[in-house]
Amino acid sequence: MTPHTDKQPGWPAPRNPADDALRGADAPGEPDDASRRLDDDTGPTGPSSLVLVLVLVGVVILAGGWFALSALVMGTRAGDALGEALGVGFALLIVVSVVGAARSRSGGRRPD
Repeated sequence: MTPHTDKQPGWPAPRNPADDALRGADAPGEPDDASRRLDDDTGPTGPSSLVLVLVLVGVVILAGGWFALSALVMGTRAGDALGEALGVGFALLIVVSVVGAARSRSGGRRPD
């Protein structure tokens, strides 16, 4: 027979404020590290936002170029050319996604 415990399986143990003080946790009125990161001012105006805008502009320009090439140069109907251009745009976004996933997997660091 197992001894009775107040802890239910799968539930975290209740927090003890005295333990937090011993570990050097933030005071009750101070925000923790996670909320400090959320309130950081480097978000929407940082360099990653500029890169995102440039990549999206590049995708739109390339898809528009594909539409112009297909419709004007090759004489494809406008509806078919639009479908091709959308396909090219989505394919480019997949390529961007794969590159971004590969970079984040390596921690975004460039090899020295």
